[in-house]
Amino acid sequence: MKLVILSFSIALTTSMASASPPCTADDIRSLRRMTACEWETLFRNGKAECLPLGTHKGVILEAEGSRLKARLQGLVWKGKDFDGNGTMINRWTGFRAVTAEVSHGTSWLDGQACIVLQYAQDAKIFPGVRDELRQIGPGLWLGRGYDGTKRTHTVDFILQTR
Repeated sequence: MKLVILSFSIALTTSMASASPPCTADDIRSLRRMTACEWETLFRNGKAECLPLGTHKGVILEAEGSRLKARLQGLVWKGKDFDGNGTMINRWTGFRAVTAEVSHGTSWLDGQACIVLQYAQDAKIFPGVRDELRQIGPGLWLGRGYDGTKRTHTVDFILQTR
């Protein structure tokens, strides 16, 4: 399994350096089949050099330890739109709502650079939630969500440039 992670990570890192197209549906299927430990390894090896921009399709991999819960949440949550002025807004089926501030920051996982999406403490939905992103391939970001109050990891997700 470690060889699979290493091979996938090397392939994505190599493709990031070239002008190759965004990841394919096969890559997304491969990510869905991975374990939480494998996602963590990919996140640790990801990059946080530039902020995402534009519309990104979202896929929830696991929510609070459950892939079923992730699939159910994925029926509604469709991704995020980054406007380039330091904010983003979530896209759900039929509407957009719940903004967060976007900035470079330090990951709660490993103390290394990441992109931080910080929701307001007084937000009606996702109060105090913190998402962290790292780019793991061209047009492909791996995210980790945290309960901002308890600093506990609650969700893993993918964002893919559309």
